[in-house]
Amino acid sequence: MKIAIGSDHRGMKLRESVLENLKKKGHEVIDVGAFEQQNSDYPDFALKVARLVAGGECERGVMIDGAGVGSAIAANKVPGVRAVCGNDYFIVQNSRKHNDTNLLTLGSEVTGTGKTMELLELWLATGYEGGRHQARIDKITAIEKMFSLSLSGIERLISEIISGFGLAKSGKPAHVSDKKLITIDDLKIFSGSELTVGSGTIVTPLARDFLRDKGIALVRKK
Repeated sequence: MKIAIGSDHRGMKLRESVLENLKKKGHEVIDVGAFEQQNSDYPDFALKVARLVAGGECERGVMIDGAGVGSAIAANKVPGVRAVCGNDYFIVQNSRKHNDTNLLTLGSEVTGTGKTMELLELWLATGYEGGRHQARIDKITAIEKMFSLSLSGIERLISEIISGFGLAKSGKPAHVSDKKLITIDDLKIFSGSELTVGSGTIVTPLARDFLRDKGIALVRKK
């Protein structure tokens, strides 16, 4: 299994032990740090681990800080990540069976090396049961998408705003000859096939690229 692992300065020593243990068991591991004992911030490393998991580069992720709680909160902000603070045997096993968790956070000041290895082994060995639990995970994913800032989410939000104000897409040209400067912000709710501007109107490069990508003709008044 390919596993991403990280820690802040408080979790470094335990992370090194976990890293060695995972390699001995034949796992491929990507270590994102921290690599120095000086104070560091757990969200920075939790984000690195979470990105590797969410992006599909790693199947699972492990993040260690002092208590494990902060890293779980940070990692769960990344769409596609289901992180659990796993300082307890029941929680660890249940999180895999029912929640299909893909990132485990641990507290170096909560569990010793021996218990940490046991918790990690249990988490990696426990399978997801699926069935009735999948409908609940689907709802979690739906909530995630509601607040996602992905391009598709932004486009959906803009579409809903337009619809709410009764400005449904008509495909008609938009005449903005009264504007002296057209930026990409002016085009966010525009969906016509042709944009007509004054002869002296400045259209920014980003706005031009947007029009070209959308197949919208730029016409200047003579």
